[in-house]
Amino acid sequence: MKRSQRLQFVLGLVRKEEDEEAKRMGQLRAQLSEAESKLHELQTYLQNYHDELRQQVHSVSQARGLQIYHDFITKLGVAIEHQQRQVNFVKSRLERQTAVWVKINAKRKNMEAFIERCSNEEEALAEKKLQRLLDDAQAWRREVSD
Repeated sequence: MKRSQRLQFVLGLVRKEEDEEAKRMGQLRAQLSEAESKLHELQTYLQNYHDELRQQVHSVSQARGLQIYHDFITKLGVAIEHQQRQVNFVKSRLERQTAVWVKINAKRKNMEAFIERCSNEEEALAEKKLQRLLDDAQAWRREVSD
C-alpha cells in the first residue's frame, strides 16, 4: 500500500475530529444566541417596567406600592447582570472553541497538502520506473535487432 493511501486513514481521523469541533462550535453559537436573546428580553422588560413605573408614580399613593416597584426593578437589574455574565461566559467559550477548530482545520489542510505531495512523488517515481523499463526494452530491442 502506498504511503499516500495509508495517510488517508489518518486524514479521515483528522476530518472526524474537525467535524466534532465544528459541531461543538455550532452548539456554542446556539447557546450564545439564546443567552443574548434572553438578555435582550430582560433589558426590554426592564425598560417597559421603568416606563410603566413613571406613568404610575402619580397614581400610586402609597409608599409601599413604590417600594414594591423599586424592589422588583432591583431584582430585574440583578437578573440582567447575571445574564450578561452568562453571555460573556458563552462568548469566551465560543472564542476558545473557535481557536481549537481553527487549529484542527489547519492540521487537516496541512495533512491534505502532505498527502498530495506524497501522491505526486509516488506518481513521479512510477513514471520514472516506467520510463526506465521502456528505455531498457528499447535498448534490448536494439541489441536483438543488431
